[in-house]
Amino acid sequence: MTTSSDTELKQLLEPICRRMKQRTAVLNAWHGLTVAGALSIVLGLYGIFAASLLPLAASLLLILVVPTIAALLPMMSKSDWRQAARLVDRHYGLKDRTATALELAQRPEQLPIHQMQLRDAMRHLQRVEAKAVVPLAMPRNLVSIAGLLALALCLNLWPAVFPSGNDTRRETIQPLVGKANATIPPPTMTQEVARASQQHVRPYSDSAFKELSKPSLLGSRQIVDAYFRSSPIVKTGD
Repeated sequence: MTTSSDTELKQLLEPICRRMKQRTAVLNAWHGLTVAGALSIVLGLYGIFAASLLPLAASLLLILVVPTIAALLPMMSKSDWRQAARLVDRHYGLKDRTATALELAQRPEQLPIHQMQLRDAMRHLQRVEAKAVVPLAMPRNLVSIAGLLALALCLNLWPAVFPSGNDTRRETIQPLVGKANATIPPPTMTQEVARASQQHVRPYSDSAFKELSKPSLLGSRQIVDAYFRSSPIVKTGD
């Protein structure tokens, strides 16, 4: 009696549990669309700056996959029989008759009064309408979600609809780069002399630092004299 009563009660509550899963799946799908739309906006901005259509494919994949996975998760979950019984009692004003009958059906021994309560609860459950107990309602922020998806779509389609904008920026920048390169003067004789002088001075400067580290200043004077005697710049100036 216990097993049969419990099975019969759950069969009567099965449409309610199925409806609960459907409502949760719908809500999860809307939440998944919101998350996918926000991520698609980020990808769309990247696609505009990178002039790439790859973010468009990634955004479409997110919009399809994320809500689908979010909707399938509650459909694969176990049925919440107690919550279904509470919803039935609340909607029809049965004062916990269904929830009490569900607990009594799981007891190993039942009194005659318990069996009468079970029959009364089953009689009420046969007239239950799942759509009335668990209605499916659209989310309140439906307009916001639609606007978010529209913005994400526009941003991701921008590189495909306006591809000439990138070419225009490239054509505008290239002449400026060419002019900038043209204004750089070629190496002059003065710069070549400076390079040669730097190469000539480097050995003397290294030895000068070594000598200056000594207590005596005589070595530094000798280094300076040797430099000015052998420097081609000084000879040219003379």
